Amino acid sequence: MNIVVITEILINDIEVTDETITAALTDGRVIGVPLVWSWRLAEATPKQRANYEIIEDGEGVHWPDIDEDIKQLEEEIVRLLREVTQSG
Repeated sequence: MNIVVITEILINDIEVTDETITAALTDGRVIGVPLVWSWRLAEATPKQRANYEIIEDGEGVHWPDIDEDIKQLEEEIVRLLREVTQSG
């Protein structure tokens, strides 16, 4: 008999640099995507990028100054998580 434990992976922290959007996850992993995946964040100032809110208990991130929401990038992040999980 196999037992499957599904643990919800949530965002602990986020960092946006001039190159990447990087999320620290509750399972200890850190994933990043290119900044160009979000044109709003790519065009935002460092101050605007630093002003974010982790929303829905870690399910997403919102940048109020530029009205950007990481849920718009969610499908790609989920795809990356699946690739990492399947290859590891």
